[in-house]
Amino acid sequence: MQVGRLDGLVGNYGDVYVDKVEAQRLETEKRIHAWEGVSDSSLREMRNECIGELKKIKLQLTAEAEKHPPTAHVGTFRIRYPPTSAKITSGDQAASTGGNWLMLPMASNRPETTE
Repeated sequence: MQVGRLDGLVGNYGDVYVDKVEAQRLETEKRIHAWEGVSDSSLREMRNECIGELKKIKLQLTAEAEKHPPTAHVGTFRIRYPPTSAKITSGDQAASTGGNWLMLPMASNRPETTE
Protein backbone atom coordinates (compact mmCIF):
# COMPACT_ATOMS: atom_id res chain seq x y z
CA MET A 1 0.00 0.00 0.00
CA GLN A 2 1.38 3.40 -1.01
CA VAL A 3 0.35 6.51 0.82
CA GLY A 4 1.66 9.95 -0.18
CA ARG A 5 1.64 11.52 3.28
CA LEU A 6 1.05 9.59 6.46
CA ASP A 7 0.64 12.67 8.64
CA GLY A 8 -2.65 13.45 6.92
CA LEU A 9 -3.82 9.88 7.40
CA VAL A 10 -2.85 9.19 11.01
CA GLY A 11 -2.93 12.80 12.22
CA ASN A 12 -6.47 13.67 11.14
CA TYR A 13 -8.44 14.13 14.36
CA GLY A 14 -11.65 15.59 12.95
CA ASP A 15 -13.74 18.56 14.01
CA VAL A 16 -14.05 17.45 17.63
CA TYR A 17 -10.37 18.23 18.31
CA VAL A 18 -10.14 21.65 16.61
CA ASP A 19 -8.30 24.16 18.84
CA LYS A 20 -7.88 21.57 21.63
CA VAL A 21 -4.14 20.97 21.76
CA GLU A 22 -4.16 18.88 24.93
CA ALA A 23 -6.94 16.65 23.60
CA GLN A 24 -5.00 16.20 20.34
CA ARG A 25 -1.87 15.26 22.28
CA LEU A 26 -3.75 12.65 24.34
CA GLU A 27 -5.39 11.24 21.21
CA THR A 28 -1.96 11.02 19.57
CA GLU A 29 -0.64 9.03 22.53
CA LYS A 30 -3.60 6.64 22.26
CA ARG A 31 -2.99 6.19 18.53
CA ILE A 32 0.70 5.46 19.13
CA HIS A 33 -0.27 2.88 21.74
CA ALA A 34 -2.77 1.31 19.33
CA TRP A 35 -0.20 1.06 16.54
CA GLU A 36 2.32 -0.48 18.94
CA GLY A 37 -0.19 -3.29 19.50
CA VAL A 38 -0.10 -4.29 15.81
CA SER A 39 1.94 -7.50 15.61
CA ASP A 40 1.24 -8.66 12.05
CA SER A 41 4.57 -9.00 10.27
CA SER A 42 3.12 -7.81 6.95
CA LEU A 43 2.13 -4.51 8.60
CA ARG A 44 5.37 -3.97 10.51
CA GLU A 45 6.80 -1.42 8.06
CA MET A 46 3.53 0.55 7.90
CA ARG A 47 3.23 0.39 11.70
CA ASN A 48 6.72 1.83 12.19
CA GLU A 49 6.10 4.64 9.68
CA CYS A 50 2.78 5.57 11.32
CA ILE A 51 4.32 5.55 14.79
CA GLY A 52 7.15 7.77 13.50
CA GLU A 53 4.70 10.28 12.04
CA LEU A 54 2.58 10.27 15.20
CA LYS A 55 5.66 10.90 17.34
CA LYS A 56 6.54 13.91 15.15
CA ILE A 57 3.00 15.23 15.55
CA LYS A 58 3.19 14.67 19.31
CA LEU A 59 6.42 16.71 19.50
CA GLN A 60 4.76 19.55 17.56
CA LEU A 61 1.72 19.47 19.84
CA THR A 62 3.89 19.45 22.97
CA ALA A 63 5.85 22.46 21.69
CA GLU A 64 2.62 24.29 20.89
CA ALA A 65 1.19 23.51 24.34
CA GLU A 66 4.31 24.90 25.99
CA LYS A 67 4.15 28.01 23.83
CA HIS A 68 0.51 28.68 24.76
CA PRO A 69 -0.11 27.45 28.32
CA PRO A 70 -3.78 27.12 29.27
CA THR A 71 -5.22 30.13 31.03
CA ALA A 72 -7.81 30.01 33.74
CA HIS A 73 -11.12 31.49 32.69
CA VAL A 74 -12.98 33.35 35.39
CA GLY A 75 -16.68 33.62 34.68
CA THR A 76 -18.76 36.48 35.95
CA PHE A 77 -22.41 36.36 36.86
CA ARG A 78 -24.58 39.11 35.52
CA ILE A 79 -28.13 39.54 36.73
CA ARG A 80 -30.30 39.75 33.65
CA TYR A 81 -33.41 41.05 35.43
CA PRO A 82 -32.39 43.04 38.49
CA PRO A 83 -34.93 43.13 41.34
CA THR A 84 -37.16 46.17 41.68
CA SER A 85 -36.48 46.36 45.40
CA ALA A 86 -33.12 45.92 47.11
CA LYS A 87 -34.60 43.39 49.56
CA ILE A 88 -35.73 41.03 46.80
CA THR A 89 -33.02 38.49 45.97
CA SER A 90 -34.24 37.54 42.49
CA GLY A 91 -35.77 39.45 39.60
CA ASP A 92 -39.49 40.03 39.27
CA GLN A 93 -41.27 37.46 37.18
CA ALA A 94 -43.82 38.19 34.48
CA ALA A 95 -46.66 36.46 36.39
CA SER A 96 -45.75 37.70 39.85
CA THR A 97 -49.30 38.93 40.55
CA GLY A 98 -50.73 35.46 40.04
CA GLY A 99 -48.59 33.63 42.56
CA ASN A 100 -49.99 30.14 43.13
CA TRP A 101 -53.56 31.20 42.34
CA LEU A 102 -55.30 30.48 39.07
CA MET A 103 -55.67 33.60 36.95
CA LEU A 104 -58.00 33.91 33.96
CA PRO A 105 -56.45 35.03 30.68
CA MET A 106 -56.97 38.66 29.75
CA ALA A 107 -56.60 38.45 25.98
CA SER A 108 -59.45 40.72 24.90
CA ASN A 109 -61.92 43.23 26.25
CA ARG A 110 -64.72 41.98 24.01
CA PRO A 111 -66.58 38.90 25.35
CA GLU A 112 -67.50 37.55 21.89
CA THR A 113 -63.88 37.00 20.97
CA THR A 114 -63.13 34.94 24.08
CA GLU A 115 -66.04 32.51 23.64
